[in-house]
Parts: sequence; C-alpha cells; structure tokens
Amino acid sequence: MRNDLIGFNHLFDDFFKDRPGDTFPPFNLYESDTGVVLELALAGYTRDRISVVYDQKDQTLIISASPEIKPTLATETSAKGKEIYKKIASRPFIRKFLTDGKHEVTSAELKDGLLTVVLTEKIDPKKEPIKIAIS
Repeated sequence: MRNDLIGFNHLFDDFFKDRPGDTFPPFNLYESDTGVVLELALAGYTRDRISVVYDQKDQTLIISASPEIKPTLATETSAKGKEIYKKIASRPFIRKFLTDGKHEVTSAELKDGLLTVVLTEKIDPKKEPIKIAIS
C-alpha cells in the first residue's frame, strides 16, 4: 500500500493519479489559506466504525474503517426492501496520507456520507526568525 501525500503540492499530479488497487475510498483534497481539507466519500459508514489517527512520529494521517457487515442472501428482504443491485461499497479499508510535517489534524467530521478532515499549518514558536550577528 502506497501512502498519499498532503502538503507536497509539487507532487500532486504524480501521487494523486488513480492507482490500481488504491482508489478506495475516493477523496478530494483542497488547499485553503489556513491549511488543507481532505474529504473522503464514506456513504454507509458510521462514526463508531471509522478511525482517524495522526502519527506525529511518522507524520502520517491514517484513516481506516471496518463497516458492520451483515451477510444477506439475494432473496432476503431488509427494512429497505429486497436487494436487487448493490454498488455502494462497504468494505474495510486503511488509507494513509503522508504529510509534510508542517500541518496537524485539527478536526474531523462525518456528515452526509462525507468525512472531512482539516489539517492546519502548525505555528512553531521555536521557528521564529533568529537575528544573526555580523562579525
């Protein structure tokens, strides 16, 4: 499994092309004035089955899910009715995004089947300008 990249703008074209076996779930990535917004299409998943973890050591955002899978026969009828055709995927996944280390995850929200993760730029007080004396 390859990691996708966040914060490496010059690499977007190469790394965000669909790769065989690594396209689920589909996602959008936006850059704003304050950071980066990542949206993943997760129709059918519930909050309690989704995990969003930011590994500061590896600078990796890891999003995973394991939907509750209820095997049904084609002849069974659910509360929605008899299943005729099913195209909305609901399978376990792990998706990793390598960040540039300049961003930190500040929020995650699941609404209307869309998981939105916001990464804002870190302000490191130690990285303030340093005056260099000229000798």
